[in-house]
Amino acid sequence: MHNSTMMGRLYGGIRLSLAMTAALLLFMPNLVWAHPCDDNYTEQQDRESCWWRYWNNQSIPQDLVQPDDQQVDNQAVAPPPPPQTMPPSSPSGSGEVGPSATFTSVSAGWDHTCGMRTDGALACWGKNDFGQTLPPDGAFASVSAGWGHTCGMRTDGTLACWGRDNYGQTAVPTPTPTVVSVSAGWEHACEAGPCWRAGVSGNARMRATFTSISSGWGHACGIRTDGTVACWGKNDFGQASPPDDAFITISAGGCHTCGIRPDDTLVCWGRNDNRQARVPDGTFVAVSGGWAHTCGIRTNGTLVCWGKNDFGQAWSPDGAFVAVSSGWAHTCGMRPDGTLVCWGDNYDGQASPPGGT
Repeated sequence: MHNSTMMGRLYGGIRLSLAMTAALLLFMPNLVWAHPCDDNYTEQQDRESCWWRYWNNQSIPQDLVQPDDQQVDNQAVAPPPPPQTMPPSSPSGSGEVGPSATFTSVSAGWDHTCGMRTDGALACWGKNDFGQTLPPDGAFASVSAGWGHTCGMRTDGTLACWGRDNYGQTAVPTPTPTVVSVSAGWEHACEAGPCWRAGVSGNARMRATFTSISSGWGHACGIRTDGTVACWGKNDFGQASPPDDAFITISAGGCHTCGIRPDDTLVCWGRNDNRQARVPDGTFVAVSGGWAHTCGIRTNGTLVCWGKNDFGQAWSPDGAFVAVSSGWAHTCGMRPDGTLVCWGDNYDGQASPPGGT
């Protein structure tokens, strides 16, 4: 992350000069993240696939790596914190921004957000230093906002990605795959069959069968056709070690993962320093893991959030919701009438949905 208009960025409580920041980026090139994953559908099988940023193995399930695949660094590196500025349009730790226009889905990324309008067109808002909030024209069936990039699935099943492409995370392999869902994470991407990774030639092919996929910071998880979950990538907090249960929904957050079982019970695993993996009582129909907070929709339609709340991202608005998406330090929810409300960090306008239908 960077902002060319700022003289430095708070990192661990220390303001870095431009020279210090440049030195960190020179000697610690892995301080950036982004990868998308999709579920590629054919008549024969669903094949999960991801492309670029192979660091931490998030680009490929570990049990599907071919013997000739090279090993990569799997060391833990702390990510940079979000800007230490409270939302300009809402009070600290409380107010929501909205309501907005009507949408059919919403996805909160690092510091930008995208929503799909009723006609299938996409609208994105928030930080745009890499063009991540500039979606292509056309009708889409789903959208997923990552760190500095975004991916969307068109109504014909083809995939489009835009925004930051420093590791090829927006370079959709050709021919363009036909998918049933897409999930943008931090710094790798996969397509049906081959995966690529920095500095390694050849393909790392996978043949897994998934019905849905969720990409987190340095790990990803997918639900197999039998309902069991497979996770791969970074696992320093156990975020890639799912329980041996069947799931109907999965959401990979920063260093934790949550899933809903067929009986609507919710379970989370992985990092829990902010209680982001400590599930409240009740049954759920939706869940979304952010960096260090989690939000879920109960079976009665009410919303509850828990975990880190330094920007108000874990504040739970009243009323009914049908969808929720947790980003780095902000959250957006969609009400039954299709209006969006967002809360939390609004430094780049990521919690300020646009108007229109």
